[in-house]
Amino acid sequence: MKANICCVKYNPGSSNYIAVGSADHHIHYYDLRNISSPLHVFSGHKKAVSYVKFLSENELASASTDSTLRLWDVKENLPVSKYVYNGSAFLLCLNPDNYFHFACIALSSKALVSKSMHSIIWLLEK
Repeated sequence: MKANICCVKYNPGSSNYIAVGSADHHIHYYDLRNISSPLHVFSGHKKAVSYVKFLSENELASASTDSTLRLWDVKENLPVSKYVYNGSAFLLCLNPDNYFHFACIALSSKALVSKSMHSIIWLLEK
C-alpha cells in the first residue's frame, strides 16, 4: 500500500487480521502472517477512509470523508450496505452487549446513524 494510513483495527476473531483505512479511498484487509499483499481491498469510498471498526468477526463498518458509512462482509469480501449523510464521520461506537448494533457520529455533530442486526439504518438529526 502506497497511500497514507488513516486508521487500523484488529479483527476481534483473530489477532492475525487487520483492516487498514487509507487515504487511497480503500480498506486493505491483511493477514499479518503474510503482509506482502492484502487478502482483499474493499473499494467504494470516494475519499479517505477515516475510520474502520469491526462489528463482528465477519462484519466491518467504515466511515469516510466522502460522507458515507459502509458495511462490509470480510468473510465473503462483499459490500453489505451504504449510507450517505451530510458531513464527515469521525466516530463509530459499538454496543458492548450486542455487536450487531452501532452508532456513527458525523463531524457536524448534527447526525447520529444507528444500525441494527437486520441492516436497518436510522438517521437522527437535530
